[in-house]
Amino acid sequence: MRMWPKGIWLIALLLAGCGGSNPQPVSPEEFYSRHNLSEAPMSVTDQPGVVPQRDVQAEPPAPPLVPMGGSAGISETVRRTFPQPGEVEGVATRPSVAATTGPTTGPTTGPTTLASTRPALPGGQYMELGTVVAVVNGTPIFANKVLRRDATVLGELARQYDLRRFQVAARDRIDKTTQELVYDELRYAAAERTLESKDKELAAILTERWRTRKITEAGGSLEVARRRALAEGEDFNEQVEDQHRFYLVQIYLTRKIEPRVQVTAGDMRRYYQANLASRFSQPDKAVVWILHTDPSDLGRALAMDKIHDFRRRALAGEDMAGLAKLQNSPLFAEPRTVERHSFALTNVEDQIWTMNPGDVSDVIEDRGGFYVVKLVSRVHGGVRSFEDEAVQDEIRQTLRGEQLRKLEQEDVQRLLENAVVRTDPQMIDAAVQMAMENYPRWAKP
Repeated sequence: MRMWPKGIWLIALLLAGCGGSNPQPVSPEEFYSRHNLSEAPMSVTDQPGVVPQRDVQAEPPAPPLVPMGGSAGISETVRRTFPQPGEVEGVATRPSVAATTGPTTGPTTGPTTLASTRPALPGGQYMELGTVVAVVNGTPIFANKVLRRDATVLGELARQYDLRRFQVAARDRIDKTTQELVYDELRYAAAERTLESKDKELAAILTERWRTRKITEAGGSLEVARRRALAEGEDFNEQVEDQHRFYLVQIYLTRKIEPRVQVTAGDMRRYYQANLASRFSQPDKAVVWILHTDPSDLGRALAMDKIHDFRRRALAGEDMAGLAKLQNSPLFAEPRTVERHSFALTNVEDQIWTMNPGDVSDVIEDRGGFYVVKLVSRVHGGVRSFEDEAVQDEIRQTLRGEQLRKLEQEDVQRLLENAVVRTDPQMIDAAVQMAMENYPRWAKP
């Protein structure tokens, strides 16, 4: 990966992202005061005194998803490695990070709710705000955040499954998303603790540019931008906060995790050799029509007469699809793609590689049957050399991505070991019930 000098890296970050608008960035002091970032409560592990014992033994985390927000100013390796914004398991979504609303006033020992209002999910359905599905170092994660993040995924599941199977799939998705939001909160808190002030200022500037762009897209109207956010079931200010958290986490990954990635020439050579056949070699391929008669069914003389008739009609330019329907061989009802040295009919394959596109072969006897081949197309394969710059870049990016995911997973595990994380199965049940209430609407075609 190309490494930029420190000053250029910062300038590139500042210039990235908002094309087409003329943002007026606020000062870092104004931004932080506006969003109360300087007043964020200390985590439980930052409080004086004895750190409370964890009451949840977390499983080693799977590589977490990266929340949406764009990648302006973020390391290219980080951007390539983590799932791109808006994609979760192949379904487009608009994920967001967990809201920070301050610490709870005491330990969570049972179902936790805060003062409720009734915000709308996209489509006009309502749910109770205040249901807490997890608490991370005193910061609650709300069910409405989980369901908003998963609304599109759950909608897709509702269209695929009946009510009973949807309930099972929805619980699995909500459990995973809750875990992802726990990871998001841990990384965000780590970024707040460990990043330098200039990095925090950079996150503030990028956030203000994002905010300006959204207002510009709304025709320059803050009120329109707010209405659009509400149509998605969110408050515009919450979206801005989510965006700030996203940028801060991405800068944290770039500053704290990515520098530990090391890919050597030996690593690259070993990967190339291990994947030479599957990834860096392309066999010769041919697309052919094959006509066949079977002497065991027709008798040798009749089978020979019929295959010669097929060949004559093929040479005359008759449609091969029509001829293929006249034979009693469903294996050859469609054109086939044949790779060199992979076809069981070796006599037929030998003939294929002597032909040019459009040629019709002589009658070929192979394994007791008679065959005629018409070559549609042929592509010569080859081996991509390790010395090819594109090959080396591909290998380097792959290995860097693998290392980065592993290091990030180890980092989240370390953060979990030093955190107090509480989850509430009863509130997960409540979140699943909220999804079930939306099933009739989501299941409609």
